[in-house]
Amino acid sequence: MLPQEIIVAKRDGGRLAPEAIRALVEGLTSGTLTEGQAAAFAMAVFFRGMDLDERVALTLATPNSFSKIVCQVLCWLARLADLRACRKARKTELSSPPIRMATPVR
Repeated sequence: MLPQEIIVAKRDGGRLAPEAIRALVEGLTSGTLTEGQAAAFAMAVFFRGMDLDERVALTLATPNSFSKIVCQVLCWLARLADLRACRKARKTELSSPPIRMATPVR
């Protein structure tokens, strides 16, 4: 099943099979699932929820790839922090007054 089909099924209130959930987790850890697709799936779950069987399937799918997911989240947070630091530096750079050359006192 394609990730788009899984996301649409959840968005429309369907119940996901354990194989579909496992495929999403594997796609997330392997990098074949894009950030946009992961966000769309998270939003679908937020609005539609997951029943007990789906939560169990998600829990069982994550132990094999938990360290990969944690690594990806840490890398994403590092990129976000770096981006914020760059923006802050750029903002400071633009808002600081120009440096004036010291003129000799006569």
